[in-house]
Amino acid sequence: MDLIREAILYITNITTSHISIYDIIGVVGFGFYLINYSLVTFQKINSHGVAFFLTNIVAASCVLTSLMQSFNLASALIQFFWICLGIIAISLRLMPRLKLYIPKRKKSSLNKILSAPSRNQNRLELTPPALTNEITHKQILHSNIIYTYPCPSREKP
Repeated sequence: MDLIREAILYITNITTSHISIYDIIGVVGFGFYLINYSLVTFQKINSHGVAFFLTNIVAASCVLTSLMQSFNLASALIQFFWICLGIIAISLRLMPRLKLYIPKRKKSSLNKILSAPSRNQNRLELTPPALTNEITHKQILHSNIIYTYPCPSREKP
């Protein structure tokens, strides 16, 4: 209770002469973080979209700018990390739109032996040789690789 009372007294004693432009920029960055993660929480924006990462970059830049007044190495490293991560995430999401040439990975000889012919070239279907004679299979898609496992037959005897 004393902590809350002290916080209220501190906030009421702050005058505009004590607040610098760096403090205002930092609070704006905090607001961007708060709005961004609130929108993700309430599913108003997608956390995989460019808008999410762009807002993170803006928020981290504002907080990093506010650290120019009172520097904190740990906080600066966190903000720098968020900026770098956001730039990488945005560039990865925009690459397919720019249609940049990315060479396709060649299959290894082991994958050629284990893989069954696939209709979709982006997926690699691995079927262990012992399971190829089974009538029913269960397929699990994980990271563009389809793993095939036997599952019990549902036919009645």
